[in-house]
Amino acid sequence: MKEALEAVLERTDIWLMIFTAIVAIGVGGEAVFGVKHWLLSRKLRTILNAEEQKSRAEIARLYEKAGELESTNLLLRTDLERAIGETHSKQTELEVEQRKTAEAQERASRAQLELSQSFGLYVSRSGHRVLKVKELTRISHQVF
Repeated sequence: MKEALEAVLERTDIWLMIFTAIVAIGVGGEAVFGVKHWLLSRKLRTILNAEEQKSRAEIARLYEKAGELESTNLLLRTDLERAIGETHSKQTELEVEQRKTAEAQERASRAQLELSQSFGLYVSRSGHRVLKVKELTRISHQVF
């Protein structure tokens, strides 16, 4: 029985050494990969922090650009409103000038009609004689 127990104990010792080796390999692997994980995590955090800083800088730049564009937009809106006001003013001036032109054309038309009537009356009174240029000029000066 002693020999049987010694044989079992020898086999158990072998299995203990095997499992001890497996545990040692596991602990060693855990230590190696734990350190590797820790180092890679630090690298990743550094990269993420750099990207976050770049993103914040880009956001700040875009906010600044948006502010500049809003200022430009406000200036353009002011210029547009001024131009619209000037356009309305010029349109009013144009309408006044068009009325003046229409009135002047109406007066010229009446004057032409009066001249034609005066000339017709003169011709009828003069007995259909032919007028010379000097007489026409004198008559037109008398009418106007």
